[in-house]
Amino acid sequence: MLNTARLAARLGARAARRPAAWHRSGSGMMVAGRRFSVPAKSWVPKEEEEMQHVTRKFLVYELTRVQGKVAEVLVPWFTTNMPASYFRQVDMATQQDHLRTLAAHFDPETSTFRKENGRVVLQSVTPGGHIQLTYMDFSGNHTGLLASQLGNLPDNIGNLARIKVFTSLDQQLCFNIYSFSKSSIMDWTPEAASIIDPLWRDAKKEGLKEAVTPSMDTGPRAILDYAAQLEAAHNAGQQLPDGMEWSELFREASLQQFMGQCPSGYVSNSRAKSFLHQRLMFDEVSGTENVAMSTEHSVNDLQGLLDDEGVVADGAEGRPIWWLRVALSNSVPQVALNRILDLLKFRGVDVNRMHLDVLDDGHHGNVTMIRMLVKAPEASGPWWSELEREVKRLKWADDWTLKLAFQSAGTHHEREVGVVRAEILTALNSMTHPILSKQDPWAFSKTNIRQVIEHPRYVRLATGIADLFSARFDPISPVSDTRYNAWLQSLRDEIAADVEELVASTVLNKMVDAVEATLRTNLYLNDRYALSMRFDPRIFRPSSSGLSASPAAWNSLELDAASDFDVPYGVFFVHGRRFNGFHVRFRDISRGGMRLVTPPSVEQLAIESARHFDEAYQLASAQQLKNKDIPEGGSKCVVLIDTMSGAKKSSATTLDAEDRELVVRKSVKAFTDALLDLIVKTDETEERVVDYFGADELLYLGPDEQVIPDDINWIVRRAAERGYPIPSAFMSSKPDAGINHKVYGVTSEGVQVFLDVALHNLDMHPLDSSRSQPVTIKMTGGPDGDVAGNMIKILNREYGDKVSIVALCDHSGSAEDPSGLDIDELLRLVQEEQPIASFDESRLSDQGIVHKVTTDEGLRARNTMHNRVVADAFIPAGGRPATINEDNWRSFLLPNGEPSAKLIVEGANLFVTPGARQLLFNHSKLPIVKDSSANKCGVICSSYEIMSSMLLSESEFSEHKEAIVKDVLQRLRQLARREAELLFAEFNRLPGALPHFSERISNAINSATDAIADALTKDPHHLGDDRRGEELRDLLHQHLPAKLDELAGNRISEQAPAEYVKYAVASSLASRIVYKEGTSIIENHPSSRLAQLSLDYLIAENKVDEVLRAMEEMDWAEYDPTVREQAMRMVRHGGIRAHLASKK
Repeated sequence: MLNTARLAARLGARAARRPAAWHRSGSGMMVAGRRFSVPAKSWVPKEEEEMQHVTRKFLVYELTRVQGKVAEVLVPWFTTNMPASYFRQVDMATQQDHLRTLAAHFDPETSTFRKENGRVVLQSVTPGGHIQLTYMDFSGNHTGLLASQLGNLPDNIGNLARIKVFTSLDQQLCFNIYSFSKSSIMDWTPEAASIIDPLWRDAKKEGLKEAVTPSMDTGPRAILDYAAQLEAAHNAGQQLPDGMEWSELFREASLQQFMGQCPSGYVSNSRAKSFLHQRLMFDEVSGTENVAMSTEHSVNDLQGLLDDEGVVADGAEGRPIWWLRVALSNSVPQVALNRILDLLKFRGVDVNRMHLDVLDDGHHGNVTMIRMLVKAPEASGPWWSELEREVKRLKWADDWTLKLAFQSAGTHHEREVGVVRAEILTALNSMTHPILSKQDPWAFSKTNIRQVIEHPRYVRLATGIADLFSARFDPISPVSDTRYNAWLQSLRDEIAADVEELVASTVLNKMVDAVEATLRTNLYLNDRYALSMRFDPRIFRPSSSGLSASPAAWNSLELDAASDFDVPYGVFFVHGRRFNGFHVRFRDISRGGMRLVTPPSVEQLAIESARHFDEAYQLASAQQLKNKDIPEGGSKCVVLIDTMSGAKKSSATTLDAEDRELVVRKSVKAFTDALLDLIVKTDETEERVVDYFGADELLYLGPDEQVIPDDINWIVRRAAERGYPIPSAFMSSKPDAGINHKVYGVTSEGVQVFLDVALHNLDMHPLDSSRSQPVTIKMTGGPDGDVAGNMIKILNREYGDKVSIVALCDHSGSAEDPSGLDIDELLRLVQEEQPIASFDESRLSDQGIVHKVTTDEGLRARNTMHNRVVADAFIPAGGRPATINEDNWRSFLLPNGEPSAKLIVEGANLFVTPGARQLLFNHSKLPIVKDSSANKCGVICSSYEIMSSMLLSESEFSEHKEAIVKDVLQRLRQLARREAELLFAEFNRLPGALPHFSERISNAINSATDAIADALTKDPHHLGDDRRGEELRDLLHQHLPAKLDELAGNRISEQAPAEYVKYAVASSLASRIVYKEGTSIIENHPSSRLAQLSLDYLIAENKVDEVLRAMEEMDWAEYDPTVREQAMRMVRHGGIRAHLASKK
């Protein structure tokens, strides 16, 4: 290009050579103030137009000369140094644009680019309408360059769908092309013919030795031909060329089908062998959330236009050259690539060339395919194996994990923490936080615990703990017990000797405790989605560690005095990218929901992290009380998900809706799959999971807050893929083959029964003829929610205008109307699954109002509605645990000291804390129907659904679903009414608060269930073929919904697990006894007598039935008609107890 500054300088120099006093004027010349006549020269312009014309001709000449010189040098350089893949994959018009841009920055004198120009970015639009950014970097190739470009890509330009990365062979120019689409998948019009041929021909004419004939064996025909050669060799029993191994995926029909779902440019620009490698990798991850990686030694000694995927060679400086291929399912391409590049930079791997494409994977999503030509510092197999292990972890690792991974490990400064060790430490950090925070929430904040691990003084000890964990569960050569115990003690001794700071020593010791308490982990599974651990639950006992120089050991008998902590049967913990999850269960066979918690701020996330285990524990404990009517004990899993964006606390905001949804759904998958890692039996888990627990375990989940049907379907499908026994039983409420709680309102049906019995006992029943005003109700939970939405429908069905809903609130806001919210408008919102903020304000009375959380006033009104609004009954049907607690319970009181509602029926779990319940009762005798009673029908329904999945095929269930559901709903109402009537009978007869009697009922049934199950385990003949066995099995048939028993009752012993059958019999008998006789019959007997008492009760019941049948056949003619009924009633109610008393 013409240098205009140089031209101006040259013209200026000519003028300067003239005497200063000289200047031209017209046709003469002035010298020292005098004019002399000068003859005109023919070449001197006489007019301004002539001057412009001459200048133009000169500029054109200069520009042509300079550009010609640039072209003479640049084109040979370009054809020599740009890789063949560039000419194959970039169309002619774009290549011409690139050359024109390069020419402006190329110095033909030195054959180099002007480095002061740094970087040029071109933006264009492809014929298909996709935005394309081309980065030309003249600073030369260096480690981290590509990563820096990725970090500077503009936002809101579309989804990154393709990257082409080229580096000139002389390393001067880095040439990276980023293509964006509005969707994650983009197709491409076939690229125009390459300009490579004319360039090559021109170069040959000039005799340039650098130009050589290109290899063009790319595109669909070349791929199919190469695959046909492989197939012919395979069919002939010959060794396949190029070290390839035969796959059925290489058959022509299969390849053509696959090509049809790939962008055309991806196929046309791929060499045959490379394409087949990538086809295998695509298949490896298709339909999963997996990551695959492969490496192949490559070449860089073939210059210019020759292709770069060929024979083995090393780089000029002796560093090996490799093709590194990665396939990632359902990843954000830019984020995934950023993480890979960061890891490669840290490992000293230079990226010379790179291609990224996003391929369609049908309804499974998409697969990101990355190919890199890299220079690696090592060529050994172990080095690549470790790199592959780390690359696979990148998709699932936390940002903080990666930050820690690249930190020095302490004394050996050349030795970093590493991705896997960092993941272990991050997991231990997250798991110990809720334990330690109970001792001092400020000292043991998550940030402070992290700082201990990161601290240069302590990171050596932290990595030593991670190494102990790895060695303990190494499936190839696990450390011996002797070596393990010595190592364990050595770590404790080092901490005691080297760590003076009490918080740091407590954190490190607790991490050692956690390693010691781990019984099983998936650390060594190749394709794990997260890091999961099965713990000895005693590690979670209070005061097992704290601000003490010598805290009591976590498994010490000293801690048994902590009687308020009922040690669970088992605890699982899963740590993954952006989430942590606890699963707690109180019995081997247990059931409970999966709850997703997504705090709206960084501060709230820290609070939820501190109480994470407690929430799971308390919900599981409540579930244990709730599950009294079914074979399964109580369990719960709570997955805490970070949906914040922004690296700094001050700038963090919630992710946008699309990204938030992606994070939440990924977290569900990762948590569930990591849980399955520890409970399925496969060849891989048998080989790579070291088990110190020593027993198989089965878990049963159900949906809870924020779990959607897509999650349920994926979980069941994944359980089947992983080989889980009866996968349909792993997660209940499947949309098609299950009983959807929201569709059928199963939880709300039970809540309404408890509400009905409570209102009757409090002389407030809506249908009482003496009432002139409707019963008023306030609820938390929106019309689009499960429990609240169905309560609106059921209240209207059962009571009509005899009930008035005066207030409702949810995540969007609240609606309040003392005259009652319009029921038709509420039903519309339920039908359309709209939140309460969508309530049509024209349907309000003059006193009604709708508050929206988008304003500060609306947020305050929503948050206080449950306290402010006066109603006859309050139904928490949604909301966070501990909303009403020991610190704020007085807010529920009116200024006169009376509660703002005369009754609470807890449709939501843990909305009111136990302490707050008791304080409200002490103050105002407020009756509260506890959650474990009021909303128990949801889990009972899930249990029936699971029993159906064990006994019926999906087609059988679908065929008879409506009849089965009808019977299930009937059974739910029966079980709810039995408990509700017993609850208020005991409440009215004995002193104490309602929640106390609710717990007594649950504890009595659970105690009897465990005793009976234990007896059946020790003496299985109870379930034999004699009369006793028949009577016990009849209990199970009576427990089942009628239609299910009719269809498959005879399949129970063959198709249901023995442990499940045992607990089904035990829970059926136990609940039958307590509901008929009350809690005292169990409470008044020692646990050692409960099993025999229960079995004797069954005999007595049958004896009484025989007596009653005999009494019915007697002649009662000589007696008053009422005598017969009185006599039979006395025998029915007192006969069993009399029979039991006679056996003492």
